[in-house]
Amino acid sequence: MRTPHEHAAVARHRPFQPHRCHESVPTPRSLTRPQRSADEVLPSLPLDLRLPDALCLGPRVESAESPGHPMSASLLLSLKSCDDPALVGGKAAGLGWLLRNGFSVPPGLCVTIAAYHATLRTADLDPARQWAEVHCAPQDSRGPLLDEWRRRVAALTLPRPLQETLHLELTALGLGAAALWAVRSSASDEDKEEATFAGVYRTVLGVLQQAIPAAIVECWASLWTPAAFAYHQRLGRGGVVPAMAVVLQPLLSPRAAGVAYSCHPVTGQRDQVVINAVFGLAEPLVSGQMIPDQYTVEVRTQPESKTLLQQEIAQKPIARLVTLSGLTDHPLPEEDRRKPVLSGHEALELAALAKRVERGLGRPVDIEWALDGSATWLLQARAIPASGAGFRLTERTCVWSRANFKETMPEVPSPLGLAFLQEFMEHNILRHYRELGCTIPPGLRSVRIIQGRPFINVTLFQSFMAQLWGDPTLITEQMGGEGTPFQSQGAPPRLPWWKLLRAALLMECRIRRAARRAPVWFAEMKRMAEMAPARPSDSLTPPELLARLDRFGRRLNEADVTLAIVGGVRAGTGWPAPASFGSSTNTWTNSVIARWANRT
Repeated sequence: MRTPHEHAAVARHRPFQPHRCHESVPTPRSLTRPQRSADEVLPSLPLDLRLPDALCLGPRVESAESPGHPMSASLLLSLKSCDDPALVGGKAAGLGWLLRNGFSVPPGLCVTIAAYHATLRTADLDPARQWAEVHCAPQDSRGPLLDEWRRRVAALTLPRPLQETLHLELTALGLGAAALWAVRSSASDEDKEEATFAGVYRTVLGVLQQAIPAAIVECWASLWTPAAFAYHQRLGRGGVVPAMAVVLQPLLSPRAAGVAYSCHPVTGQRDQVVINAVFGLAEPLVSGQMIPDQYTVEVRTQPESKTLLQQEIAQKPIARLVTLSGLTDHPLPEEDRRKPVLSGHEALELAALAKRVERGLGRPVDIEWALDGSATWLLQARAIPASGAGFRLTERTCVWSRANFKETMPEVPSPLGLAFLQEFMEHNILRHYRELGCTIPPGLRSVRIIQGRPFINVTLFQSFMAQLWGDPTLITEQMGGEGTPFQSQGAPPRLPWWKLLRAALLMECRIRRAARRAPVWFAEMKRMAEMAPARPSDSLTPPELLARLDRFGRRLNEADVTLAIVGGVRAGTGWPAPASFGSSTNTWTNSVIARWANRT
């Protein structure tokens, strides 16, 4: 094992070479005032601070998978030597790649997944068995099971040999007992291209050296939260047992920090980099507590150029700073709150840095960065999920309209009315488009509530018409407005001919079936409306009232008349209609409905 003097020799022998920004924006006065109290802002990280590539841990440990058989997997590694996600998790592996490829990363240590398993084993805890128990348990039993296991993990202490080795290696860095640390999760399933687990696991900032073991255990315990388990379930990984490594790095004291996306996270344009930036630490940004400045930079390769296309400067009331007393939310004076975090040159340099990481990894990435006056540091690099690497329809890129809601719901609806509207749109509208074979992009809603009023997603319904080979501009006319151009980029493609033929036959069957059943349905609904209940509603208990409403809801859903919707689709596609329709589908539909209603 290296002595502290040997570590210092290694650090002096290999100076750090950071990527630098050559121009800086004036920092708000409130971030540069000299202070003499415990709130004094800590200095930047020394540039010559380095760690050896590998750390010898002395005693061998037993494999969690094969108890009784020694293995050589280390419990503790330097970040630069982290290259196996199965041992160090996704975050540490990403930081290791950055270090090995010459990017500026605060040096640090990784407490590996082997250490996690070894510590659980000393307490006779079997994570695989417990995860399987949660996975197989009924939905309402999973929360208590996860809470119990999380408490057991949080009560662990690191084995004494590991604590002693960790203390020695941290002390060898020479930062002193008053230095603050960042303790970050690095799970085995974290920061992958198909799923990032962003914000799911624990990060602890501003940790003193003597409190690092407890912070490590806190990160381990975050594997066992309902949010983490639910995320696994949504990804179809409920049966895969995750494990946790932990990254330890000196906490930077940055002037500015944030996140940069090497391709546009909304439009997916590969030649645009989007940068979010705040003063101080990025933690308020990544936790969703603060709206950042946003810079959009166009980066072209032929010819090579960088252009700042747009900057949106937000109101930033505070900056989270690193002080001698810990993390402090420092209020900014009113005149500083609208100052840009980055200069134009810094935004261009960060965009170029994001593109360098993208080229190295061979796929779009988002990076977490920090500027501390001495370097541009990278704190994380992960692949943007595949669904975010290409242009797709999102709520932000869609056109929303009040359309005929202005007439049908002119007043501000009640919460119950809005809930009914969303249920109606799902069952009576979207369901039929799905049955016709149309695709609804993930996360896209048909109705959005803005300031208490419903707005319909015009672009979504235009995409349905386009998938059915129809004219998308007719959708807005059917909604009572003027034709609106359709943004086809990012929309699902047209249905193949054989699916289109199936959709046409299905619509024809729906129309004929509705024509046969509608008279009976109208009569049934009229009887339901006129029928006097055995007990008035105000005499029912809440469960009885809900049961009655459920019965009515089921009957109305069974009597769903889809003729108008199907007829509207037929009109939009321009497909030939039966001769009985005459020249107008809408005229025929309205006359038929009126005739059925009069009969009953």
